[in-house]
Amino acid sequence: MLEFIRHVVVNRAAALKPCFIALTFIVRFILVRRVIPLRDELLILIPAIFVFAVVSSKTGFSHHLRYVLPCIPFVFIWISQLWYSASSIPPQAKRSLGVVPILATLLLCYTTFSSLYYSLHNLAYFNEVAGGPEGGPKHLINSNIDWGQDLLHLEAWIKENGEGKRVYLAYDNYVNPFVFDIDGIEPWPMKRASKLDVTKTAAQSPEIPDGYFAISINQLYEFPWPLRDRTNKFYYLDLSPLKNLRAIKPVAIAGYSIYIYSADQIRNAYYLPTN
Repeated sequence: MLEFIRHVVVNRAAALKPCFIALTFIVRFILVRRVIPLRDELLILIPAIFVFAVVSSKTGFSHHLRYVLPCIPFVFIWISQLWYSASSIPPQAKRSLGVVPILATLLLCYTTFSSLYYSLHNLAYFNEVAGGPEGGPKHLINSNIDWGQDLLHLEAWIKENGEGKRVYLAYDNYVNPFVFDIDGIEPWPMKRASKLDVTKTAAQSPEIPDGYFAISINQLYEFPWPLRDRTNKFYYLDLSPLKNLRAIKPVAIAGYSIYIYSADQIRNAYYLPTN
């Protein structure tokens, strides 16, 4: 049961991504009187609740938001009664409840504008209540924000801002980034001995080369996925500076899933004490 509850909490992404749905739920329960029989409402809601519960109970893939997406159409249909309810508000209640369809329309316009604003970065989209795409990693990682989609954004940043310096890359993906012949990138140099080595305190600070360091969100938040070097050999990232590095504002972000740091910032992440 505890495992089930934990995965339900993980799937709170359904409230973090589509803000319109979350807010309209509140409006629906607080402000609108029931104008549709409960039986009819349950006919729409039960399939959504069933899918959400089943996905949340499966530990193998419940951290992927995409598996709960089939719930969303049912919820959209259910909350659409807000506009229908407006025509059923009695005259004596219009002063207090007449604002409901207006508020729902404003929320719909807001979520539409928010989604369009980040339209080139749909995978990394989180609404402003969750902190936007930059705040998303505090809630969810993996395929919910970083699927390796911003490698070409990194290439564009290197061309415009790289200053001819090396960019050491920790890229989280099935694909080896070096097959794309992106000028200036090199494998992330700070490695750990093996996957089983999860030490987060370095015995001594390693030699940090000059240049920039680009790291995928999943790697920055210690998702246990191997990296690849130029020979396609797997290796694992040194975990010891990552907690400090997450507290440091990057010099740039490629898209919303690859954070770029200077060599001095990486050195500071090693030197700062880890609490």
